Amino acid sequence: MIISSRLPAALVPFFLFHVLAILPLCAQEPSAAAQSAIAGAAVFREQGCVACHSVNGSGGTVGPDLQTLSSSTDVYGMTAALWNHLPEMAAHMDSLSIPRPRLSAREAGDLVAYVYMLGGAERAGSAEAGAELFRESGCIRCHRAGTAGGVIGPALDRIPSLQSPHGLAAGLWNHSGAMIPRMNEMGIPYPTLTAEDLSNLGSFLRASSRERHPVTDAPAWVLPGDPVRGRTLVEQEGCTSCHRISGRGAGSAPELAAPGIRRSNEAYLAALWNKGPAMRAAFAARGDAPPSFEPGEMADLTSYLQSLGYFQTSGDAGRGSRVARTGGCLDCHGWNADGPAAGDLAQIAPRPDVADRLAVLWNHLTVLDASDPSQGDWSRVDRSEMADLLEFLGTASQ
Repeated sequence: MIISSRLPAALVPFFLFHVLAILPLCAQEPSAAAQSAIAGAAVFREQGCVACHSVNGSGGTVGPDLQTLSSSTDVYGMTAALWNHLPEMAAHMDSLSIPRPRLSAREAGDLVAYVYMLGGAERAGSAEAGAELFRESGCIRCHRAGTAGGVIGPALDRIPSLQSPHGLAAGLWNHSGAMIPRMNEMGIPYPTLTAEDLSNLGSFLRASSRERHPVTDAPAWVLPGDPVRGRTLVEQEGCTSCHRISGRGAGSAPELAAPGIRRSNEAYLAALWNKGPAMRAAFAARGDAPPSFEPGEMADLTSYLQSLGYFQTSGDAGRGSRVARTGGCLDCHGWNADGPAAGDLAQIAPRPDVADRLAVLWNHLTVLDASDPSQGDWSRVDRSEMADLLEFLGTASQ
């Protein structure tokens, strides 16, 4: 299902995703303080991030496009990138007269969750490539889109839900049981799709629909998925009886979400289509009917699988202590009332949730002197060092 928006494209990012529920995969993760990507989108807009950063080409151009930035990293990599660019961000915000925001733990966690979830979406596809795929895969022999196609199946550009990746995947999966025998009768090979193919096909169907029913050029909004509902679907449908997910489950089917590997939503959805014949055969062998999915349920499933990569590894508090010393943290901050008075790191929060630690790092933005030449010596950290530092800070109030 697609929701049309008339908001100016520069004000709101392209993809909005729902609650990012973090599952307890390793000891340092919070079990209760789940971050909300939807709330993070509001933080992104209201705090002026969109003035410098774009999302899928919509927004400012001073900083990098955040969808591209977040496509191959986790919370630690994004937090490291945020920390490393604080002096530059402070200078740009001052030059644009954007107030430097101080974020609460909730806002900081939501913002990072939002940026993380942006990386789950493919770039907008090519309508031209989608049209070619529509012809070459044999879809055109049964279905119509635009001014050409067959009449055996429905006109695909008249079904709004097919214009979102999750709706398109749901339509393909739900009807593949009837499509496969017909394709065999007509001698049409079952096509294998890539994530890019799915994105291109969706762009083609949107373009064909606009030709028939012109609409505003404002971006289309994909309904958000809920990872909690997605996990429930995985359990209810028995996915883990055949698949492993982050090391859990049984069976010989491919792992759906291996640690350290992140796939786009479209990659998950394309894989579901590609394995359709084998999966339906497996259901039939068990005497079970394969499940049908609504578009929103497809979004829930991919949102759940995406959320598993938020924490890819654990940090080490001992190494993090060394990062705090060598990086200069303890030159300004005390520890257990011993040291400089910029703030006792042992008292950073009443409880050591990751969101609290993110806020501590972000809020350095509010005290930076962008005109101070010494800011050029700002200590940079890489992803693994940030994971260790966040783990060390998590021991502060223990």
